[in-house]
Amino acid sequence: VFIDELDAIGSSRGGVQGGPVQTGMFGGTPTFGGGVGVLNTLLTQMDGINQRRSPLRARWYKWRGKKLPPPDYTIFVMGATNRPIVLDPALTRAGRLDVKISVDPTDKVGRIEIIRNYLQGLETIEEIDVEGFAGQTTGMTPADLKTIITRRAPARALFAGRKGLANEDLRASLAEQSLGLRQPIAGMRQLDKRALAYHEAGHAVATWALTDDVVARVSIIRYSGGPHGGASLGHVSPVPEEERWNLSLREVTNKICAGLGGRAAELEFLGEAHTGSVGDLNIARFRLIQLADEGYFGSLGFKFEPSDEMVKEMDALYARLLERARKTLRAHRGKVEALVEALLEYEELDEEAVAAILGERPEKEAE
Repeated sequence: VFIDELDAIGSSRGGVQGGPVQTGMFGGTPTFGGGVGVLNTLLTQMDGINQRRSPLRARWYKWRGKKLPPPDYTIFVMGATNRPIVLDPALTRAGRLDVKISVDPTDKVGRIEIIRNYLQGLETIEEIDVEGFAGQTTGMTPADLKTIITRRAPARALFAGRKGLANEDLRASLAEQSLGLRQPIAGMRQLDKRALAYHEAGHAVATWALTDDVVARVSIIRYSGGPHGGASLGHVSPVPEEERWNLSLREVTNKICAGLGGRAAELEFLGEAHTGSVGDLNIARFRLIQLADEGYFGSLGFKFEPSDEMVKEMDALYARLLERARKTLRAHRGKVEALVEALLEYEELDEEAVAAILGERPEKEAE
């Protein structure tokens, strides 16, 4: 027995953060019924589900004076939910749904198999770089990949007048899935456009110089935002060369520097900060809080809020990393200027175009 969206009927009857309080007789709200009645029935039915017999059969064996034989069947009850925290404790106790299996997004090897499977039966006009595309889809689920390959990419190929898929269809559909629809601003002032180009070029050069990530796309075209947000005037898409499961302190600070590359470019090349860096600063703030929570600021971390002393240390580290990002961009001024000019001309650059401008990575310097 498989129950999808288990939280719809199995939410905690007492209320859990992130879940509703079930109060009605059959589920939902007190007015229209609610999950309490359904949940109670489910809990009752699950107890001894593999030991039950037909009453008629039991009476038959009793009349014949024979012992009722054990059942010749086994019932497995499974459920699926994206919100396990809201499930009622009685539902997940021992003897009921007590085995939890976490289904995480697939790794690169799994994504390669999924991509090849979805490409079967689709017409292509060139050899699809499956491994390269799989490398750019870290964290995506099979549902995401299916949408990109079987819906978005064929639509793009059709609108372009092609009879089959090309690699560019997959890359563009990936950006559309992650960032939303392209919404270019036709009347943007040239000064604003140049400032945006410097901001994104700063991210790209800092990522190239300080991290091991590949710059898969740089754009100064506005996108509407994907399923998880992401609306912005421009963006840089860094992709790890290898999937990582943990990072060193140095790697984390390098990524913070790359995230501050936009603000650093504004200060370094435009002479003052511009608006539009809220998302970058929020990511930097989040990573600094992660470091504080892991005890990187001279203590065992914090439980609710960082202390005043921690905040001072975090602010000092932020200032050092911003200065390091500015120093990196000064050292590669020519790369920044070349990217800016290319962005002003083409507005969006793919991995090959970015690599042609940036060239070979420099050796990483000690912080």
